[in-house]
Amino acid sequence: MPCHSEGYDEQFGSYKIVSKIKTPKYYDGANGYTAREVVENFDLNYNLGTACTYILRAYKKHETPNSDIQKAINHLKFELEKLSR
Repeated sequence: MPCHSEGYDEQFGSYKIVSKIKTPKYYDGANGYTAREVVENFDLNYNLGTACTYILRAYKKHETPNSDIQKAINHLKFELEKLSR
């Protein structure tokens, strides 16, 4: 089971969960936030969270962002399909 601790974020005036799980650097953003923490903070569902992580890493993981941007679009389409049921 992962080990979490909470830390106070003075910039945003709130507590954030600090994970001890190692993630690739392309998921790291400014101010020490990871893509996963952003998704969790906004309480995004699977499709929106996955689209968000693809967008956040798009320019960091590959030489060109095309593949990650297309994957994000696909997950947004999946979400729209779910909403139209």
